Amino acid sequence: MDRICLRLSPDQQFVEAVLTPETEPAPLTETALRTMLAESDFKHFKPQDDAIRTLIDSAARAADTPLTEQVFLLAQRVDAVLELVVSENQMACEARITTGYGGEPITAKRFKQALQESGVRMGIDTAVASALMKQAYRAEPGSIHKAIIARGRAADKGKNGRWVSEVTTVRPAIENPKMREDGSVDLLDFGEILSVAEGTSLMHLEPPTPGVPGFTVTGKKLPADPGSPAKFVAAEGVTLAPDQQHILAARSGMPVEVPGGIRVDNVYKVKQVNLETGHIEFDGTVIIQGDVCDMMKVVASGDVMVGGSVQSARIEAGGDLTVRKGVIGHQRTEEDELHSDDLTCELMARGRMQLGFAQYARLESGGGIYVDTQLLHCVITTATELVIGREGTRNSNLIGGISRVGKRVVCGNYGTDAFVPTTIELRPNTHEIDQQVRQLTEASELKQQQLAEIKATLPQLSTLPKTPENKKSYNAALKQSLEVGNAAVALDQQLKALEEQKKALLAHAWVVARGTIYPGVSVVIPPYIHKTHREHQGGGIRFEQGEIRYDPALAE
Repeated sequence: MDRICLRLSPDQQFVEAVLTPETEPAPLTETALRTMLAESDFKHFKPQDDAIRTLIDSAARAADTPLTEQVFLLAQRVDAVLELVVSENQMACEARITTGYGGEPITAKRFKQALQESGVRMGIDTAVASALMKQAYRAEPGSIHKAIIARGRAADKGKNGRWVSEVTTVRPAIENPKMREDGSVDLLDFGEILSVAEGTSLMHLEPPTPGVPGFTVTGKKLPADPGSPAKFVAAEGVTLAPDQQHILAARSGMPVEVPGGIRVDNVYKVKQVNLETGHIEFDGTVIIQGDVCDMMKVVASGDVMVGGSVQSARIEAGGDLTVRKGVIGHQRTEEDELHSDDLTCELMARGRMQLGFAQYARLESGGGIYVDTQLLHCVITTATELVIGREGTRNSNLIGGISRVGKRVVCGNYGTDAFVPTTIELRPNTHEIDQQVRQLTEASELKQQQLAEIKATLPQLSTLPKTPENKKSYNAALKQSLEVGNAAVALDQQLKALEEQKKALLAHAWVVARGTIYPGVSVVIPPYIHKTHREHQGGGIRFEQGEIRYDPALAE
């Protein structure tokens, strides 16, 4: 007969190994025993390591000691284990199933009971829970499987109130040129001037919404904050209606949307600006259907829209500035062909600037500069961003010149394969931080000077006769040194915090390339500088870990 016999225990929970005597017992190994178990009908039971070793030892002693029949609990039936872990904020519940060894699997009934016991009753994803149970049922015994089976929902803050326009403004006309009958686009035609009469309702107030409450997986309700009411932003040419729900035109003119509201501009429309028309200075919006010619000047308190091109002229806009075609200038001096910033064409806008292209021009904007195709040898200044090329396009170019930008620059290609020097200065608005640093540095230096003077007097005071008055003076000086020292430490900590704030601002100023960055491109974040000496495809340049470096993963 076989020396080892496997059978179920009477309670069906264990595999019993029966060791029977043999006249000449053969050596029994752990490998052979585990193989026997794995090839039996009880392969899904969990082996008991101690019992296996005891059985092997008993079999080894049988050669010298008479052996009677012995029974060992070789393996055990183990049910699958389900553990539910609720996150600290009660916004998620993770289920962890440890598969069993021949025992009862996790069933829907057991899962439901566990959810009830753990207090999880909302946000349950039954499909995920079912998939997890099926996965565990088919998996190897003792394996662990996890899934988020319930999620809470954060409260959604209500939408803020806003002013909704009731009239058509000029921006759609700018962004959507008029179509001719043959299907072509007439870039010089802005369409009819969009005007309103005094008393016209321009905007109505849309109230804030209350928001949507959330909940945790345990059923706790999370209240939602309501949206903030919209405020009336006073602007030229408008007034608030008596019902406080409408913005009315206070004069006749062209409606122009502004952040949070609307204004009404006087409008001056001209076909082109040349020697015949003379310079234009106008309190309102100026619309020029054609070109602004050499040596001409346009100054407007509102927006300026040019349907044609601007050639060696000067334009100042109190609002936005749009030029559908090109901005073309040249250098007044030829001493430095690539770097002279004495340019004949100057455009300035307090708002945003939108151009077709520009070359040899000085461009300044408070609200960002956006160019359709390319900038060639221009001097750029904007506190926000410079974007060249439509979204996603790779064939836009920034070549030569110097671009001083507050936040980010996005373009297809920077420089050329001819290594044309192209400089980009990233200048995040750190003025307030720098001012605080200067003030704190002065205060810190003063404290350090005071501390040095106090410490110099302490040895002298300590050598004086131990009279009550001298002791009092010494203790007062010692106390003062501690107070001044603590103040100096606090100032140093504030300086370090400001330095971290400045680094965070610098870290969000970058240059992004959709196409190629050629050698000859310099990126400056004072006092740091990065010069490209080889060609890069895509990626960008950013400030990181105390230096400016190329980052191949940087994207818009």
